[in-house]
Amino acid sequence: MDNFNNRTNKFINIIKSFEYYFKEEFDKCDIKKCGHCGGTGLKYKGCVDSYCEICGGMGYRGFKKLEGHFVCRNCNGGGCNLCNWNGVVDWIEHVTCKDISKKP
Repeated sequence: MDNFNNRTNKFINIIKSFEYYFKEEFDKCDIKKCGHCGGTGLKYKGCVDSYCEICGGMGYRGFKKLEGHFVCRNCNGGGCNLCNWNGVVDWIEHVTCKDISKKP
């Protein structure tokens, strides 16, 4: 399993644990299970080859209250197409390694 999948799985486990152990606090934030995939993150039930287009494979949506910024690892803050030329990415892009160029 590549680094992207490892980090994404850890992220999803944290959100699921937050929902399970701290239900009242979880309900106060805007994070909700994706209605399209039912929280699986998959495009189709049982199909692990494609991710839900609505939640990007996370299984959850609504992370607006948890946003934070990290320096883009691809350009070190200089600006590039992976960070929309801002030099920073939000914490979800950072944890899922979307700010790392997939060069061959």
